[in-house]
Amino acid sequence: LDLGARMRAHFSFGARGVLSGLVSDLNTRLDAIMLGAFRSDAVVGLYSMASTLAEGFFQIPVVIQRNVTPIIGKAFAENDMERIEWVARKTRRVMFLLMAAIALVAIVLYPFVMRFFLPDKGYDESAIAFAILLVGIVVQSGVAPMGAILFQGGRPGAQTLLMVIVVLVNLVLNLALIPAFGINGAAIATGTAYILQGALTVIFARRYFGVNLLK
Repeated sequence: LDLGARMRAHFSFGARGVLSGLVSDLNTRLDAIMLGAFRSDAVVGLYSMASTLAEGFFQIPVVIQRNVTPIIGKAFAENDMERIEWVARKTRRVMFLLMAAIALVAIVLYPFVMRFFLPDKGYDESAIAFAILLVGIVVQSGVAPMGAILFQGGRPGAQTLLMVIVVLVNLVLNLALIPAFGINGAAIATGTAYILQGALTVIFARRYFGVNLLK
């Protein structure tokens, strides 16, 4: 390909995938934004403590994703779908058990840590919301390291579609649950969105590449 063709190919790829990153960032803030529309700033602050810590917890599989990305990219280049499934299988087994163990400890310690470091602030009241968020993260943690597979396989538009679906579902659930359940409703909505993102990654990988991430 000449330079012009390469530039057009890169632009096309980026244009189809750029919204995925934007929508993904929105998804991590949507719960707090929606909560602010129904509850006071104090309640939003209470929830933000739990969601921020949970978001940090989610970075563990993201780190693993950064490490497997070169392996997946090479496998796609060599059309080696069996290797992709092998990587998915290995990371899934390790990640789920690791994340479940860490989450259990974090959930138990959360209210005590909040009371110790931030006494009389009431942050321990967000313990249930924190637990709900971590459950959602743990459920999808096995496939989270494969979260960039659509980009790596040359399907940035599909990645954008995936994230748009996740955000829309998250939005609808927040609207439905926050008025009745407050911060726990926001946590249920976002936890469900985490699980949905993992499920759609599995579905889209099979549809576009014939790769079974749960094999």
